[in-house]
Formats: sequence, C-alpha cells, structure tokens
Amino acid sequence: MTINFIDDVDSSRDDWNILVRIARKWDVYNMQNEDDQFYIEMILIDEKGAALHAVIRKNLIAKYKQILKEGNVYHIQNFKLLPPNDNYRPIKGTKKALFLLTTNATEVKDTTANIPLHYFEIATLQEIEERIADRTILTDIIGKLVAISKLENKHANGRTNKIRRLEILLKENMTMKITLWRKAALLIDETTLDNGTNTVVIIVTSTLVNKFRDELSLNSTTNTKIYINLPTHETADISKRYENDKREVRELPSQEISLADIERRMFNNRLTLQQIMDIKWQSPEQNKIYTVIASIDQIDDKNGWCYIACEVCMRKLKQDGDNFTCNICRRSSKYPTPRFRIELQVSDSSATGYFTLFDREAHTLISTTAAELLSLHNGDTKNLPPILLNLCNRKLIFEIQLNEKNLKEGWQTYTITKTFLPTASLEQLNNHTDSNKIKGNNKPQNEISENCNQMDKDNNIENLQVLDKTFSKHIGEKRMRESKNKNVLDDNSDEVTTNS
Repeated sequence: MTINFIDDVDSSRDDWNILVRIARKWDVYNMQNEDDQFYIEMILIDEKGAALHAVIRKNLIAKYKQILKEGNVYHIQNFKLLPPNDNYRPIKGTKKALFLLTTNATEVKDTTANIPLHYFEIATLQEIEERIADRTILTDIIGKLVAISKLENKHANGRTNKIRRLEILLKENMTMKITLWRKAALLIDETTLDNGTNTVVIIVTSTLVNKFRDELSLNSTTNTKIYINLPTHETADISKRYENDKREVRELPSQEISLADIERRMFNNRLTLQQIMDIKWQSPEQNKIYTVIASIDQIDDKNGWCYIACEVCMRKLKQDGDNFTCNICRRSSKYPTPRFRIELQVSDSSATGYFTLFDREAHTLISTTAAELLSLHNGDTKNLPPILLNLCNRKLIFEIQLNEKNLKEGWQTYTITKTFLPTASLEQLNNHTDSNKIKGNNKPQNEISENCNQMDKDNNIENLQVLDKTFSKHIGEKRMRESKNKNVLDDNSDEVTTNS
C-alpha cells in the first residue's frame, strides 16, 4: 500500500492514503445552541512534519466521533481536498481535507514512522501585529505565564459567559494579555500551575488578535487548546530566556461586573430627553454620562447604516478605487472592516431626539455584524435591512455620552455608549426611590439593586436573551450556512476585550 505525504496530495483525486497523527481535535457547535454540533475539526501531521486541516461535517459525526482520538496515529484513506476556508484558517495551509462517507480511518498502534506529537505555528510579535482585526488566520502563541485571574462571569449579548484572563511574557520581552472564553476558560486554573517550578511556559493555540487603545490582546476561539510546560524546543527556549526570573505567577484582580452593577448603571444620572437637551457647558469636570428611557421611532438612513473602518483606530477610511487609506494612522488598510453607524430618532414623553448607535452596541442588539448584513444583502447600503427596521418601536434604556459639540454648540445628536432592556419591576422601584428622595428620604442608589429579588435579575437576563433570539431569527437560512464556518470564533466579534 502506497503511503502519500500531505505535501503531495491535491484535489485531482479522492483515493489518497496518508499516515498521520491527530495533533489537535475539537468540536464546533452552534453558538446559539451548544447541543447542536456542526463539525469535528482536526489538525493532522505526517512524518515530514507537514500539517493538514481536516473537517468532518455534521452528517458524518456519529460515524467518526468514537473512532478518532487526539494524539493517536491513523491510516486515512479516501478523502476530498478543498481550498481552505475564507472565513478562518487554524493553520496557514492552502488545502483542507473533507471526510467522506467512503473515508476509512484505521488506528495504527505500532508504526516505525517518526511522526511528531504536536504541531504549532507560533507567531512572532511582528506577525501578531500584522493580524490585528484579521479573522482569517488564527494565531498560536507561547510565553512565560506571569498572571492569571480566577474564573469570572462576563455579561454580553444577553448571555453570561465564563472567562479567564491571562498575561504572558513573550520572547520579545513584551507582556501579552489573553482572554479565554467559555470552554477555553476551563482549560487552565490555579491548581494546574502547582508544578513545583517558578517558570510556567504556556502555549495557547488558535486565538484572534485585537487592538484597543494601542494595546494588543488575544481572545480564544472554540479551536483554542492550552499546553503547559510541553517538552518542545520552543518551551525550552522560553524557559532558558527567563531562567533567572523567579517571580511567581500572580493573581489578576477581578474585573467581574455583577448584575447589581449593571442595574446601577441602568439608572445612573437618569434624565428625560428634554432635560438632557437643556444641559449646557459648565466645566471640563462636569458629568457627561446620562441615561434615558426612550422609544426608537425611526432610523435615519440618509447617511447609510455602516461605514468602512480602519482595523486599528476604527475611524472611517478614505477609499480610492480598491485601496483604503486611514488619515489618522497615515497608512493603507490591510483589512478594511464594515462597522455599524446607525442614526436613530428616539422619543420619550418630554421630547424627540437623535442618537447614534455604533458598532459594539449595534452588534449587541441584533447579534450580527455589519459585514454579515452586507453579505446577506449583496452589499446594499442604501436600503435598510429588515433586521434594522425591527429596531423601530423598541423601548430601551440608553446610556449616552455628551461631548463639547452637545454642551457648547447645542448639537442635539448624542452618542450611545450602552443599551439596556428596561424591566418593569426595576423601573417601578427606581420611581419609588426617586419619590422618596423628593420627600426627603434620600436612600442610596445601590438600594435599587439590593432590594430587587432574584426573580427580577433572572427576568432581566431572560429579556436580554429573548431580544437576542428575536433578532437572530431574521438572519435566515443563509446566515446559518455562513455562520457554521464562523462558529469557531468565540463571541469575540462583539469586540469585548480585556480593556472594556
């Protein structure tokens, strides 16, 4: 039987026969339903050290799930070669193996082939910087672990997710922040680090690169694996580089925001629209953050509903043919990115006003990205997509930030910094508290949260989830097909970073 090497296989036929080790294996689930598995995906590696990304689709998962084990060696015959995904690539390869109904995978327990145990594409600092906002190539990274947080809850997109934050020291002597989401957050904990050595070298695979306020950071994906003090030459290099650094891994202070904190923020500096419009400039130190409860009357689309942004500073790019230039960064954009900019007309019982909804909060409300909407509607930026029209008649709590144009020039378009769903019981309690203040019974604002029972908190989360599901329905079957490839990305497209 002829054994083919990964570098030799191509799309000309389906009867290839390779001898490989499963270096990594992971499951890809529907982000909206974690009981719904889309794929099994793997990184295969052969005797020459070449790697291949392999995929098993949903209809064949049951056939292979119990057969294939990470770390074992297999003869794999009869598979199809495809181009790699446009949406993401866990490795740089130019081809992807697709398992077929006729594919045979036979475990080989005794082999003379010297197949490596692991496969990584460790990125340099320069490569990391080049991948800012690039969702195509996933990044493997190695460094000395210097800090770790306890498991925390992160409330985003109507869900509560588990996260864990890490800080590692790269070989370039730079500290890199990493946020592990959901299942990845459970891959490491404080007890894992009790190994009798001060040097903990950690490899984190398949991450996404972000930049926020000039600081690089990484987020995990559902592909992410973590390896601690793995006996590789990369690990030995890091250990030697920092062998004189005897500092113990420190614990990062908690950044967890409780539901009580969220509820307090919902009522912080609550005013009516008219009261907000009446605010004038007083001093640079005056409060500029307010909340208001209002209904969305309509969307003003004369300026469109999105713009093409720089992947670094998020400002609008200047387009010249197929080229995009950022006047702020003074550079050409490698990854021009569509982002939401939605102008809303809102009203309450006191007045009508105009708010601008930018990318992060728009994504929170409708659970999709501007790029996905453009794809669904064939690049049409003139007509409003139905999912945006469905924002009309929604009553929300808006947190807005006033700027000098608002305060000095009377500009009455305000920037939304956060949105919340109003909860009847909380609103009633807040009104009661305000009445007591008027009567002289000036209770602290935090009693709003302290006096709310757990049912109110659960209802608040449930309402967020209902809104999320309501808008998600409008994505349709095309969005579902496209999202299967994107489901490897942990909910990081909402731009939640360790700095937020």
